[in-house]
Amino acid sequence: MFGDSDWLAVKTALPGTDVDQDTWYDYPLHGPVPVTLRLAADPGSSVVSVNVTDLTDDRTQAQIEAALFIFATWHLT
Repeated sequence: MFGDSDWLAVKTALPGTDVDQDTWYDYPLHGPVPVTLRLAADPGSSVVSVNVTDLTDDRTQAQIEAALFIFATWHLT
């Protein structure tokens, strides 16, 4: 489960990233299907680019792609 300490780690690291300069933050997620989130801010906007690596499970990949589509389409609060 992605908890408060995970959000804090991402929030703290994100200002040091830059998608235009190819500066990403890698955050490993440990669980039944471990993956790594790669995050980078788009300077001057509120956009955050997200890549997921180390996916070996097709079902998990489909779920992550659906979640990223939702996040990219609607503003969540």
